[in-house]
Amino acid sequence: MDVYKKLYSDIQKVVASPYVKKSAFKETLLAVLKTSGLETELRNTVFHWMRSHNNNANINGYPVKEPLAYLRKAQLQWEKRIHKSLNSMCSELGVPLARFRLASDKDELSDKWTELSTYDIDLSQYRPVYAPKDFLEVLLWLRSPNYRPMDGEGTWNFSQIPLKVKTLSELRCLYAEVSRGESQLGVKLNMPSVYPNIPTLEAERTLHGEKGFLERLCSDLENIIDLLSMDRWLKSVSLKITIKTSATVSPVAMEASTANSVEEDGAVANARISGQDEGFLDESATSGVTETFELLKELPSAMLGWFVAVILSNHAPLAQEFLKRGCPRCLRGKIWSQVLGSQIRQANIQHFGELKNLVIQYDLLVDKLIVKDVQLTASNDDQYFVFEDILYQVMLCFSRDTEILSVFNHSASNPVHAILKNKSAIVENTVIFPPSGIIPFHGFTMYAMPFCYMYENPIALYYTFRAFYLRYWFRLHEVSSHEQGILSLCLLFERLLQRYEPELWFHFKQVNIQPVRVVFKWLMRGFSGHLPPEQLLYLWDMILAYDSLEVLPILALAILSFRRDNLLQVETLQNVEVSETSYIQITRKTQKLFNQQTFLASNFLTKISK
Repeated sequence: MDVYKKLYSDIQKVVASPYVKKSAFKETLLAVLKTSGLETELRNTVFHWMRSHNNNANINGYPVKEPLAYLRKAQLQWEKRIHKSLNSMCSELGVPLARFRLASDKDELSDKWTELSTYDIDLSQYRPVYAPKDFLEVLLWLRSPNYRPMDGEGTWNFSQIPLKVKTLSELRCLYAEVSRGESQLGVKLNMPSVYPNIPTLEAERTLHGEKGFLERLCSDLENIIDLLSMDRWLKSVSLKITIKTSATVSPVAMEASTANSVEEDGAVANARISGQDEGFLDESATSGVTETFELLKELPSAMLGWFVAVILSNHAPLAQEFLKRGCPRCLRGKIWSQVLGSQIRQANIQHFGELKNLVIQYDLLVDKLIVKDVQLTASNDDQYFVFEDILYQVMLCFSRDTEILSVFNHSASNPVHAILKNKSAIVENTVIFPPSGIIPFHGFTMYAMPFCYMYENPIALYYTFRAFYLRYWFRLHEVSSHEQGILSLCLLFERLLQRYEPELWFHFKQVNIQPVRVVFKWLMRGFSGHLPPEQLLYLWDMILAYDSLEVLPILALAILSFRRDNLLQVETLQNVEVSETSYIQITRKTQKLFNQQTFLASNFLTKISK
């Protein structure tokens, strides 16, 4: 693992420090590991390692990326089609898959790196390798060898794919906080706050985000940590208790069952933060952050303990739990990087610089496909066109990153291989193309676009986007039986639609409209480009919080359910147009529907609709 050497070196330094006593080696070592932050770093490393190694299937003890043979065959045939499409494009245009850039091109690209939208290149003859509708056709023609079709049955739905997906009861258990109707940031503006001295959730959110409080809080807490050593900060026993309580108990439980103790601890923590306890913070240490301290003292004690616990503990599971109640916009970048383990270190900065140099040095065919895709998506979207330059940087570097190849250890897909020019077709002359192994398709840039609202720094944006892709997005464009794969998500959508909207289901069947064709773009793109950015990021908060993509078909069903009356009047697929402008009106309709025990997504749909 990349962090092993650094972690091992840090532990060696701790062992050699005077704080570790030979007479009480175990006790003093554990104490120093905890106060130095190495214990948390080790826990986070194990957390991220377990998350990345919990999805490998095994047959007779041997790892298998895809256990079903007919799906492995379908994925292999799909990859051959992609490879053939790339080769035919190279032949038609007379260009190689990769080549050295001319010196003049290198200089121009280097000079315009931060303004790549001004880099002039003719893309009129280039086309996307494939689009979501092409991939959907492949999925619709899948057949299980154990499935016996009925007479006259066509490829109308995915009933011929016998995969297990969650039931409504299992979904309620997964999204327990949502199904219980717990208050969350962004649900509705006039929802009452859980804290007595804040009248509404709107005021609470304003205090946290819209007034810039948390921006100053994060910035000033970083300054405090720089001024004070972490072990001195954690000498506050009361703060330790608050952090420990928050790390082991859910926010709601902490507020309800430990209100008294947290209130006492928070008072002591406030005293320490304001410099009233044994000179914990002297005047020089608090210069420039006085305003933040005043705001901290205005916060309810339980809330203070919760935010301090999340920000300062840097504990990934705690950050993931925090997302279940919604994340303020100005904290989202920090929380996501904690959950995904994408914090920026010096090695990451150097690696991004190396990727940039590879982009400048080599001209790949996929470069044109990426630039074309950015132009077709972000450049034509009034929500994202301002991020065009940063998207070029991120996506071009993504195509060169060989660390992304690790996804193929547990992915059902395989990278495309190419033969070196003027070389014989042997293994030694075979290379992976592109270096990342990922062939961009039409709309691929949409996976990265919403991250532009979270990060100004392209390096921070890149590593969080890469971590998100390696955890979730790669499953949306491969043939796989995994429960988080696009095939299972489509099957879950169809079964929920048939069970809870039977009238709409039979209408689609009568007029021969395949329901999945209406929602497939939403599912394959994670609703990117189909929801306003703020709503979309609330949706992706839920994906991270529950570590599941199954909220995507839930939302797709809720939208069709809201549009049921209109959909029952159409008879062709071309007339099935679900307008994004109507999402704001979903709230009351779906809440009334879901309160009748027909679904679990009412609070969530209300949340992303406001």
